[in-house]
Amino acid sequence: MFFFIVVKSCEIEPEDRVYAHFKVESIKIETKENEEMAEVLLGDDQGCLKLFLKGKTQVDAVAGCENETLTLSNCLASVVSSFIRLEVDSEGQCGLAKDEDRLPADLQVNIKNNLSLVEYELVDSDKDSQENQNDAKTAKQRRGGPPIRPLATGA
Repeated sequence: MFFFIVVKSCEIEPEDRVYAHFKVESIKIETKENEEMAEVLLGDDQGCLKLFLKGKTQVDAVAGCENETLTLSNCLASVVSSFIRLEVDSEGQCGLAKDEDRLPADLQVNIKNNLSLVEYELVDSDKDSQENQNDAKTAKQRRGGPPIRPLATGA
């Protein structure tokens, strides 16, 4: 028997495999090059992020699901163009939550903490400077790639 830890939105980091129940805030569906795609803003009371879906089967599974709870199983949190997003790849699944997993109807998704707006950068772990050595220790190691971390903001 397998047990999975269901996470809150604020616990998601790049390259994580995500098991979660999130409420759908909005869905944008479009067709590009004869392929249906959807961008779903979803989250919980801690924050939100974008879920990208490709293909008719995945898009149809969420069409019309605003304010519903979705269950994400083994979805990938990837960084694309320096920003994090969730993807349902060949190992992941996404669908309507079972009754016992539904989030409360009055739950407000915290759109002020949009994790998909946090910019990430690659960490150069080959440099000998003390700063980069410390950064490399605190950065999450990406599968098959260099470590990444949130890009510092402000002065």
